[in-house]
Amino acid sequence: MVKRLLNEGWYLHYQGEMFPAKVPCSVVSTLLAHQKIEDPYVRDHEQKIQPIFEEDYTFTTTFQIEDEERKNERLLLVFDCLDTVCDIFLNETLLASEKNMFRRYRYDVKEYVQAGKNRLRVLFHSPVKYLRDHKADLGKPFNVIRKAGCMFGWDWGITLPDSGILGDVYLMLDDGSEIEDLFVKQTHRKGEVRLKTTAEMHCKEGDQVRFTLYDPEGNILEERMCAGSEAVSQTFTIASPRLWMPVGYGEQPLYTVKVSLCRQTEVISQRSRRIGLRTVRIDTARDGKGHKFQIVVNETPVYFRGENMIINDAIIPQVTEATWDALVENALASNLNGIRVWGGAYYPDDHFYELCDAAGLMVYQDFMFACTFYYPSDAFIENVAAEVEYQLKRIRNHPSLVLLCGNNELDCLYTTMTSKEERTVALRKLFKADKAFDLKTALFIRHIYSKIFLRLIPSKVRALCPEIPFIHSTPHASKPLAAKSFVDYTWDGDMHYYLQYDGNAPYQIMQTKEMLCRFISEIGFQSYPSMKTLREYMAEEDLEPYSDVMYAHQKCFEGNETIELYMEREYLVPEAFEDYVYLSQVQAGEIMRYSAEYQRRHNDYNKGMILWQLNDCWPVVSWSGIDYRGRWKAEQYMIRKFFAAVLVSSEVSENEVSLHVTSDLLSEVSGEVQAVLYERGKQVAVHAIPYQIQTGSKEVFRIPCPEDVASSYLAYQSGGVWNVQLFGAAKDYEFEKPSLKTTIEESEDSYRITVCTDVMCKDVILDLSQHDAIFEDNCFDLVPQEPYTVVLKKSKTDVTELEQVERELTVKTLNDVMLGKSRKGKSAK
Repeated sequence: MVKRLLNEGWYLHYQGEMFPAKVPCSVVSTLLAHQKIEDPYVRDHEQKIQPIFEEDYTFTTTFQIEDEERKNERLLLVFDCLDTVCDIFLNETLLASEKNMFRRYRYDVKEYVQAGKNRLRVLFHSPVKYLRDHKADLGKPFNVIRKAGCMFGWDWGITLPDSGILGDVYLMLDDGSEIEDLFVKQTHRKGEVRLKTTAEMHCKEGDQVRFTLYDPEGNILEERMCAGSEAVSQTFTIASPRLWMPVGYGEQPLYTVKVSLCRQTEVISQRSRRIGLRTVRIDTARDGKGHKFQIVVNETPVYFRGENMIINDAIIPQVTEATWDALVENALASNLNGIRVWGGAYYPDDHFYELCDAAGLMVYQDFMFACTFYYPSDAFIENVAAEVEYQLKRIRNHPSLVLLCGNNELDCLYTTMTSKEERTVALRKLFKADKAFDLKTALFIRHIYSKIFLRLIPSKVRALCPEIPFIHSTPHASKPLAAKSFVDYTWDGDMHYYLQYDGNAPYQIMQTKEMLCRFISEIGFQSYPSMKTLREYMAEEDLEPYSDVMYAHQKCFEGNETIELYMEREYLVPEAFEDYVYLSQVQAGEIMRYSAEYQRRHNDYNKGMILWQLNDCWPVVSWSGIDYRGRWKAEQYMIRKFFAAVLVSSEVSENEVSLHVTSDLLSEVSGEVQAVLYERGKQVAVHAIPYQIQTGSKEVFRIPCPEDVASSYLAYQSGGVWNVQLFGAAKDYEFEKPSLKTTIEESEDSYRITVCTDVMCKDVILDLSQHDAIFEDNCFDLVPQEPYTVVLKKSKTDVTELEQVERELTVKTLNDVMLGKSRKGKSAK
């Protein structure tokens, strides 16, 4: 078998010119590289480039075929990803017309190639025009083609309905013999795991198949030979298996199964899979009013600490393996043990899953359907069936894959459009849908929903990977399309929740029994990206919350107004924009901390929390913890702390303050919490609180709140970093001007930054004025005369000299912002 890449030598034809391109490539990435369009991420250029999406585009390349090569029985042309509405021509013969960016396409082109030069042409039709010409009878326009929904704009996403060749293009020249798929089905028994290894292939009579099993160190455990056929299976038994567990719950040993198709001494085709030995199920046992929802790996209940992942870049060819490396590295550094792949984007490439396998990150995987109903015509069903089968076969062997989900928010959308409950009706009206579905419409929606999400997809899952749990939608209740309000998802399934979409409810609602959830798969609050990021893409005159350009980078209705509304409630609204950006990030982190700590304190009921969202796809005001340029916001540093496996948290309620210890660890842990009550800058009570805990949460300390909330606070720590709990809103506290002292020491691999203060400081954030850095800790609190040292590893910054760190280091505190100039807020309507 010969595999010949055809990624080089492509040209984009545009306005009578030809522009060189290399796969992966798109219209936008190519025109941007040749400076034929303005960068859509800069200022308000998004609108300026919209006319290009009204046009059709052609990509062409040529390749040579020798006479000898034409003698192969099969010449297979493969496209790993075509986005999206396109016609493929070889030597001006139409091979196919396609409409699905989530499939791999393979064409036997033996009869169409010629000796010498061959011309390959891909004509991409404007998806904007296509949707106008094929209007959907219901739902959002993008639901008639299989293209990432967010490319048409989202409440955090730029409108960039690009087209292009997003995966490898290659020729396979052979006699048709090929291992097409390899699946390893696991059966776990006490003390052993049986691996039924099945290879699907095309082969010739007399061909042999070699199965080889390797241990995690790469040593051969067993090898077998058998005769080839369409489907060949061999079963291996591993005694004393080393099990794969999520990070924090055990190790991630990966065995390898390799299958080789052999003809005499020649290997014709080969496939291998790295696998982790694990079982996974969802515990949905009835429990009181509803049902549990907990992921169980190797019969070990797991608490899911995760974030949602959107596309990494709206200009998809700009995503590289390094992008995925950084994303997974950031997830691990944030104490996540899982990532949800959201259904309005695209299926990640193999490298992402391989990284998650090695890291122990669980993957909650949506199929690519989001926020709209889909009309299942016969052609659409056929297309989706092929997509689902291809994607399942591609990802099913990965141990990190612990949950498959049919769609994002369609069950909830049905609930919203049929509910009579007051808060849900208000949510419907917020999205400009004043009228509920009538009975006829509701029945029709149930019918078409069932065809895809209750029959087609689950039948494919049962057939191709029955050991991986499946839910039809997120959020969902135990019975499909049965919820009467969005609150029903709190006690029976998984929940999505945003304060803004609940009438801008006060965030303190999140510490009420009403909002205690079985599992939260989306929750978030918006903030601004880093000032450095804003300055890269905006002019100085744009840098204020309500400029036209800032609104162009805010896609959520009244998003900036909502951020400020919550600022007004809890803080003083800063006049200086840099302080405003800082405070927006601190506020988002505080709301998420407040919400997550409450859910985790009730981890006998709540079994997981997936924040919205981990990443951005362009420079935007959004719910992300890490902005488009990879800069950590305050929230991400807070996530690292409140998602620690062992968490000490505080709660103020009914004029009392309590401390709690929560642990996700399987083994017993013990330690000591120090708690100090301060009044008017003086220590009035010091407590040393020992604790011992194993997989659970318990209260370890409780005292009455002092009467003077304006000058009192509780400081507590277990492990070196102090946390400060105020007894009221920050705007009601009498902050003092700090006198901060910083010293920096350099070692071989890091800089050690020590900060000391004479008064209490909240939400201390370190940064470098010009260069980038991800600190080992940030957004921390300081108490008087207690130095705190933060490590900055040299591998986490582009600074190369100690003098640069000393020159560029900035320190900002909530004290500075609350004592600075403030202005009257601009409340949301």
